[in-house]
Amino acid sequence: MYKYIIVLLFCIFINSKSFAQSSQVEAKAAYLLAEESYGKGDMKSTVQYLDDAVSKLGGANAKILYLKIMAQRELANKDQAYLAGLDSTITVFQKLPDLNTFNEDKVLEIAKIKIQLKKEINQKKIDDELRPRLGMKGIERDYPDWHLGAPISTLREKHPDLFILLDDKANKRFISKKNGIIYYEIPDQKNGVDHFGLYKDRLFEFELVLYKYDDDKDGNKKGKEAFAKILNDFKTRLGDAKPSLYDLVKGIHLESFKWVEGAKSIELRNLQNSDGHSTAFLMIKDLDLIY
Repeated sequence: MYKYIIVLLFCIFINSKSFAQSSQVEAKAAYLLAEESYGKGDMKSTVQYLDDAVSKLGGANAKILYLKIMAQRELANKDQAYLAGLDSTITVFQKLPDLNTFNEDKVLEIAKIKIQLKKEINQKKIDDELRPRLGMKGIERDYPDWHLGAPISTLREKHPDLFILLDDKANKRFISKKNGIIYYEIPDQKNGVDHFGLYKDRLFEFELVLYKYDDDKDGNKKGKEAFAKILNDFKTRLGDAKPSLYDLVKGIHLESFKWVEGAKSIELRNLQNSDGHSTAFLMIKDLDLIY
């Protein structure tokens, strides 16, 4: 009887040891995949692989969470929705048992990120509280590099690469002048400012491409979902607006929403093509700057 018990316990020990070794190998593999994803600039996959590594190990360590923080920092730089997750990961990192033996420079680096992050989170709280009440000013605040009324000298300082492109003689066709107004069109723009207008060398309007999908062939599903989220945010901040619908030509549809406040206007447009192209534009204009 005792022999069977000993054999059973031995088998359980061997199996559990093999399982632990297997989990460690898989955790290491997940970490290596995370490093590869980070090197390719794919921060979302980096975080997913690191979470998988933690799950395989049964807990986190400083090496894993350091890389996760670096990836979340990159994500938060582009989308403030990642700030809370970054803050949470830093809190866990600074309580890890192996932190005392981890690279001192990297520990200091995380401490600096934490200090900067606190300011960003506090500013986000202020912005979130003010945004619904600021109306058009709130929308304009989202684009500080394109401040209406800014002189061309300031725009050149903020966007040197853009003006190098526009100043090229080969791109003269993208600049037009009429009645003292100069329009600059940015060629092949898929994201960001598509065109802007100056009067007496001061910015009075600009238009942005919010997104551009060239592969939206499933009934423009991606474009419709993305535009619905954008439109909901604008209605929350600016109030309701009735759409204007246009069929530009067969298979090309334009939906437009416009808010007006004195001489200022904000227009949100959704362009959908039955061939699978979906684009959203945002136009911000202040006619007081030209009249």
